[in-house]
Amino acid sequence: GGVMIGIGALLILIAIVVPIVIKGAVREQIPAQVAVSKDNEDQWNALPGKHNIEVIKRVFLYNCTNPEDVVMDGSKPKFTELDPVPYLDIQKFMDVNYTRVQVPWDNIQNERDAAVFKYLEYYQLYNGTQDVKVPVNPAAFGLWHGLKTAEQWRTQLGALFSVTVDGLGNSLIKQIAFTLMVDENFADKDAVKASLWPASDDVTVDTNKTERMRKDNVAKWYALCSPDNDTRIEFQNEIFTYFSLSRVDLMEEATNNFCSIVANTVTFLQAACPKDDGRTCDASDFAYWQWASSYFTLLPALGLNATSVTQLDDTILGYPEMSFFLPKFREAVKNSSHQGEFDAVNFGSPSSAVSYSHLFYLPPRDFVGDVPASSLFNLDTIKALFAAIDTLPDLFADPSLTVDYSSLAPFTKSLKLSDDKQTYVLLIWLKNLLEVTAMRKADGGTYLTTNMMGLAQASLQGAVGWMSREFPSYLYGSIMALSNANPARNNVNDYIRDVDASQVPLFCNDTKLNLVSAESFGFYAAIYFTRDYDKLQYVYDKTGLSEQAMQGMLTPGYYLERNLMAAMKKVKKVYNSTICASSVGFFCSNRELAYAQWLQNSVSASPPKPLNATTNLVALTGVHHYKPELKTFFDRQVETTPNVTLAEAWDLLSSGQLFNQKFIGDVLLEKPSKGNVQPFNIPTFKKYLKMLMIEEGLGGLFVEKTVQEYIEGYTDKILKKASMETFEEGGDPTINPVISINDSPTSPVNGTDSFFVGSDKHSLTREYGFWLNNRYLKVQMPQIKGLRSWNNDMVNPWKTNVPMRGTDAGQFQPLMDNHEDIWLFISDIMMPLKFVYDKDTTVSGMSAWKYKSEDTIVNNATETSEKDTFYQYLHGTLNLTSVLGAPLFATKGRFLDIGYNADYCSEIYDKTGKTLEADRNRDDVFMTVEPWTGLSLAGGQRLALNFKLDKDELFDHTQHSYLLPYAYVRREFEFNESQVNDLLGDLKFALAFCLGIQITGYVLGSLLFIGGVLLIIWAFRIRKYEGLGDYSTSEPLDNDSVIEKKPMLNGTRFSNEETKDENSAL
Repeated sequence: GGVMIGIGALLILIAIVVPIVIKGAVREQIPAQVAVSKDNEDQWNALPGKHNIEVIKRVFLYNCTNPEDVVMDGSKPKFTELDPVPYLDIQKFMDVNYTRVQVPWDNIQNERDAAVFKYLEYYQLYNGTQDVKVPVNPAAFGLWHGLKTAEQWRTQLGALFSVTVDGLGNSLIKQIAFTLMVDENFADKDAVKASLWPASDDVTVDTNKTERMRKDNVAKWYALCSPDNDTRIEFQNEIFTYFSLSRVDLMEEATNNFCSIVANTVTFLQAACPKDDGRTCDASDFAYWQWASSYFTLLPALGLNATSVTQLDDTILGYPEMSFFLPKFREAVKNSSHQGEFDAVNFGSPSSAVSYSHLFYLPPRDFVGDVPASSLFNLDTIKALFAAIDTLPDLFADPSLTVDYSSLAPFTKSLKLSDDKQTYVLLIWLKNLLEVTAMRKADGGTYLTTNMMGLAQASLQGAVGWMSREFPSYLYGSIMALSNANPARNNVNDYIRDVDASQVPLFCNDTKLNLVSAESFGFYAAIYFTRDYDKLQYVYDKTGLSEQAMQGMLTPGYYLERNLMAAMKKVKKVYNSTICASSVGFFCSNRELAYAQWLQNSVSASPPKPLNATTNLVALTGVHHYKPELKTFFDRQVETTPNVTLAEAWDLLSSGQLFNQKFIGDVLLEKPSKGNVQPFNIPTFKKYLKMLMIEEGLGGLFVEKTVQEYIEGYTDKILKKASMETFEEGGDPTINPVISINDSPTSPVNGTDSFFVGSDKHSLTREYGFWLNNRYLKVQMPQIKGLRSWNNDMVNPWKTNVPMRGTDAGQFQPLMDNHEDIWLFISDIMMPLKFVYDKDTTVSGMSAWKYKSEDTIVNNATETSEKDTFYQYLHGTLNLTSVLGAPLFATKGRFLDIGYNADYCSEIYDKTGKTLEADRNRDDVFMTVEPWTGLSLAGGQRLALNFKLDKDELFDHTQHSYLLPYAYVRREFEFNESQVNDLLGDLKFALAFCLGIQITGYVLGSLLFIGGVLLIIWAFRIRKYEGLGDYSTSEPLDNDSVIEKKPMLNGTRFSNEETKDENSAL
């Protein structure tokens, strides 16, 4: 028994001591073993890397099933979740060097060993793809957010440019040049023929066409020379149909000749323009001389005899010219203490040889550098001037006020003006320019409504312009498709086979471009008319067709042209006495068809055969587009369209009266209008304008893209246009027009980052030391320095500086004993997240701890004050607006933990129509960590990105503010048994060995120890019963003869009687 107890105790002691010794040795070695170093760089410098650790990024996209209801009626958005698209996450740590880096959150300024590297991450499609039909349009939300939050200088600059260089410069040049051209080149039919088709006998010009041309809107004709392709196309077709041209090349000839005449006329005007420095006059010079002295509108040779353009066009508000404003200002201060103070103020004129043309200096588009401070287009200057205007006493409004002119001395000096009173007048003119001409402050206008006026104006023009350019082509295409679908493919195949037989399947592959569809016929008809580069490029990209084959398709006299002309003649025949009654020749003009459809759906309601009557152009032609018709919108609102005739609508649209900013402002500010536009100034038209602002101006809340485009990147047309326009034109050259889920702007390519290696402090293992060269969280954003100067700077997206903290999820601190909290830095959301212990688990046979995000992660600032730093005001979300420059909010998957803000959530269904509910195991964020090494054995970064549609000035018809799902991204990984054994085999063996020893020692040792104890007890009992055997005998004895043997006490035996006596005594 004693031996067994000894062996058992020894085994238990071994079970206690040996694991302690082994684990102690492991603890000693692990920090050095798991530390990042040059020696083990091949273990960690890439994913999937040496151990083929695959991090799969699954992207869930969403189709909106009620887009029209959302935009038109403000209904709650409904989405279908598509199957996930898997991507393999590929990471590379390049140009690694090892140095000392300061611990970001350590105020003692400690430096620790770190690895510094260039970080590259990209994604490779794992397998499969599918189409996404109507996902959320990121560009629309970004553009609207930009308009809502635009710095005031953008609106101020836009107003200054619009009134001066564009209005008094470009527009006035066009008006004067067109006046001269009409008199010289379009005086009669012979002059028109000689000007536009001097070498062609295939064009006949009659008197009616000449008169129409002379009276038409100047902007329409100037559109022929526009650098914007869409604008040029719109009127090119007008010429084609207006003059009944038989070939497209005649249209191009007219365009070239017209633009040549324009250029010559402008050159003539430039020669007549006063110059003070020997330069050729540009739009800025024209604007300055008209502004300073009404030079052009008072020029006798032009016969305008007006001191202001407002006297020529009553839709222009305020006082555009200083020469017009200054007499009004002097009249206002007359009979006050300021009378006569401004009599000497003069801003120059050709006759006085005084010039301040530097005020309007505007550098060329390709200029790089700072604009002189003496120009009103210097950004620092314009910001400072309007800041001063806010507190400047306005004598024009109240002559009784007192003004300290000397306070304006710095402006007088920087603007190179003659005295402070001249500066004062300039500032009051600027105030009126913004508040009266642009903002209409007295009518309730604000900076935002000013921006909305510009957006509404461009949107209405764009919608009607699209109908003029594209709708007739798709109408003809539909007729061609239904009339000629059967021979179409063979005809096209025969032609392409002659060019290159191998290209036949490229062109007519139904999965690429199906020529026999109505939309494709319309698409090619539009290409035929326009030779639009973007459309041609689309065909090349989709079909792989050669340029030679494509251009051959558009050759005059070929199949497409013959059938197109037949369709156009059919349309003219149907509408000859109605819609196209004013057309001269064989065809309807595009504008006639477009305006009739826009106003009353006349074409779709009574289309040419073989088309069937329907309610709108989308249903008629099958084109993928929103419904821009006024009639369609009013019908949906159960309202009657404005009571105007088609002829009246033609005049309003072709003359630009409906596009005039004063009228648009009247509608949005709910102020009465005068003249022929009055019938349109009604609440329903205001709703219609807002619909167009969403669909046309912002590009629509929803877009049609393939999955691969949507995830991997595509160029947004509206963003591209904005990026190509200057700041003064309302654009923003700093915009990146490419939108991509996979290419996060928070992780620029080849950014310089670092993390601590843990060799000198293992608790910092793989913790970031800095990101993008910054120890505080910063993102790269364009910073505008001047009108033609900007650069990408690192800026803080949060309310206060937030130090970098957390790992990249590849590893956490080793030797975790007490379920320590861990930190993870997620660059997509640009914030560190704390994870807390959840439960014990195993991964491929390896013991590990599962961590979950802390419960307060989605609290708002009221619930957790620290969240105020991150602008978290909506419970259940992470606000990324300041990070990404758009109203993007991250949530857990499928709105998990959105709590009491469930009303914000869009409805999400699976493909069977079943409502998708959040599931914590599937949709929450987690990390599974092996506590000895800190190695991540499994993880799930589940973040849903949503755009927030606010109930605001544009979306005031919505029932609520909503979160619209953009993408649900699940980045997940889990080590398999082979990877666990490969990376942690020794540790796994050591721990298993320790466990085996413990099990063997504790179990066997305990059994031996207990067995030994029991054996001893049993032995004592056996000896006791052996003692009782001394009384036994073969013969029965009487009681008196029995003498009991007792143990010896001090060598003495007692008899039975003696024992009895002792007991009695006791």
